[in-house]
Amino acid sequence: MKSLRMRRISVGVAVTSVAGALLLSGMGMAAAKDKEADSNVDRDSEQKSENDLTPATTAARLALEGENRQSPLLLLAAAEILADLKASNRDADIESAASGDDTDGRLPPLEMDALIERARELAEGNEELQAAVETMIDTIESDTRGLVYRQGKDLESITFADTVYKVINTQHDRLDPGDELTLENVVFEGRKPAEIIVVGDGDGDLDLWVYDGNNGVLIDSDTDATSVCIAEWTTKYEGPFTIVVKNVGSVWERFYVLANW
Repeated sequence: MKSLRMRRISVGVAVTSVAGALLLSGMGMAAAKDKEADSNVDRDSEQKSENDLTPATTAARLALEGENRQSPLLLLAAAEILADLKASNRDADIESAASGDDTDGRLPPLEMDALIERARELAEGNEELQAAVETMIDTIESDTRGLVYRQGKDLESITFADTVYKVINTQHDRLDPGDELTLENVVFEGRKPAEIIVVGDGDGDLDLWVYDGNNGVLIDSDTDATSVCIAEWTTKYEGPFTIVVKNVGSVWERFYVLANW
């Protein structure tokens, strides 16, 4: 009888423990639901449109497609986008394990130098393709490029003394006396030479001012009595600048505003 009683007590304790566990579990689930309801997360907003691509996403897709097609030009297109992105300050230390044989595929590295090296490998043996690849690499690695890729890639190009410039006043190419043009959010790459050149038709007098787009500080200016202006500086980091061109002469003036690229 004693052993039976002890067994009943044990069973009773077990039932109580299970009930307590279920109760605690229910409370935990309720608390979890309450916490999720209170969290500052809009679940609907997490659904991203497939067409809403960031530069990094575009670079990744180009790199994958370039490797799949064995296309050095697609790999370099990815490298050019990556060259325009800021490098991350975080280092990843990730180990992965996978079952099966994955030696048939090669995952292209999402790093500019590695993509350039891979493009050179794929172009070997084809002289015409190698020449095109080296031309693209020269553009990607050029120390003179200032205007960021995303802003300059579709703009008209003008070359002076082996330096490529982009025409950034595509919508406004004439100023009447006293009028001025303001170009905002002109983004230059970090730690590289930046240059703005204004070239007028020579009949009047154009002046140029360049301001830091973040704080409005004057970076450089050219206010001589000609219609050609030059502003030069070296950026500390990638960021926006504001370009102001004013016709201070007595006749209207047609002009270009050029940014080094």
